[in-house]
Amino acid sequence: MSCEKLRLTLPPVRHSSRRAREAIADFLQRFEVEDDLFLVAVGEALANAIEHSRSIHDIEVSARCADGCATVEVRDRGIGFSVATRDTETAPSALSERGRGLLIMHRCSDEFAIESSPRTGTTVTLSRRLATTRKHEN
Repeated sequence: MSCEKLRLTLPPVRHSSRRAREAIADFLQRFEVEDDLFLVAVGEALANAIEHSRSIHDIEVSARCADGCATVEVRDRGIGFSVATRDTETAPSALSERGRGLLIMHRCSDEFAIESSPRTGTTVTLSRRLATTRKHEN
């Protein structure tokens, strides 16, 4: 399979994430990635970039399908944070109002990576094996 790509830039404002989610869903659907959980993870990455980055620069989003895998990358040039201080595998208290985004991204993706540095921004990479690949593994 050849590698196909989608690239988007969106302003760091809340209403722009819907357009990006729809474009990514349409792109992934061409490769039998109709996994709602993966799209939830992508939505969380977009929401975090918009809400927490404090960036005035556009957010860069790319999606690609190659080698039996769909990968979405969300990159902001915001304030960043120390990844070492974030737990991506443990849920916050049931009474907590926030703090589930990284956990959701981690659990709803086959592969999850996050790179961030204070004052330089954050890149979240989410991957999901394509449906045809997952069928052969079972």
